[in-house]
Amino acid sequence: ASDFCPSLPGLMCRCCSGATGTGCSADLLKSARKSAVMQKATGAPPVQTNFQWKLLRIAIGQSSLFLTTPEASCLAIACSHLSTFLEDVAAEGGFWNVCQLAHARFSPGLVWLHPIASLKDAARFAMLARSLRLGGGASFTDQSELRSLTKILQTEASYASRLGKVVDTFGKRFLFSWKFDLDRIADLLENRSLLEVVSDDVSFKCRYGISFALNLAVSKASFQSPELTFRFNAVRMIGECRSKIEIKACGSIVAPDPQRSIVKLNPVFGGTRLPESPTIIGDEYEDSGPPSDQRKISMEWLHFSRLMSMVRVHIAPVSLCVAPISLGVAANDI
Repeated sequence: ASDFCPSLPGLMCRCCSGATGTGCSADLLKSARKSAVMQKATGAPPVQTNFQWKLLRIAIGQSSLFLTTPEASCLAIACSHLSTFLEDVAAEGGFWNVCQLAHARFSPGLVWLHPIASLKDAARFAMLARSLRLGGGASFTDQSELRSLTKILQTEASYASRLGKVVDTFGKRFLFSWKFDLDRIADLLENRSLLEVVSDDVSFKCRYGISFALNLAVSKASFQSPELTFRFNAVRMIGECRSKIEIKACGSIVAPDPQRSIVKLNPVFGGTRLPESPTIIGDEYEDSGPPSDQRKISMEWLHFSRLMSMVRVHIAPVSLCVAPISLGVAANDI
């Protein structure tokens, strides 16, 4: 048995990989269909009426919400009605296209994206995330948000290709949401305040007990300006660190506008090493990508309490980056 769903190679299927020991759910439908054909051939009375089959098809479509995307993909192989159903809801914006709540989820151990996207879009995102060893996780509200994150990962994949597979392992990538106070964001967007709004800290835990935190600031220049500026604040070390280390963080966010535009953030440096003797510098491969533009103009900013983001972290000495780096609880509580 393969570790991947046979219909879409980017999606891992637990039932196909033998984790359940019962075989793929698609096999059960194929068996049921074969039984119906045999009954018809032998003249046996039909087990279910057309009305019952219609109800069954509707139930299969709705019940796919309770499956992971790889499992739903496997089931769609044997059931053309389910395949059509999933593609149709994706074309219409997903199951919950009228809500602004998070209705899809991705993490290294879970792919549940078909409620808002087609199986192909879900597979594309999952394959990129896997190739980039993307850590963290996030919940998605709509299809456009997922597509913007997919474009960000495609840019990162191009960067990794230029850098080389071995050197790229020294960088760690994370997917998470910056969390903001909704009332303060409303004051900023509705011109009641010009105070910069800062997100909750996201902490990163390295080996040897070394930890640091990042946050994101959102601001506007004047009440009349339709432009928002997004930027990293300085890297903040957590606790006492006697080692000489240097940290570089860079990444992008999905802007809170109707188009879900991508905003590339300027890198930020920090750590305990003296600024006069840096070891991490901007590389030519990074510079060859799209320029950073932390400002974005929109005449219709959407109120938000979270901003989806992909952040890449580099740490010197590299022994800290070779070992796993984990996100703090706040970042994973999405």
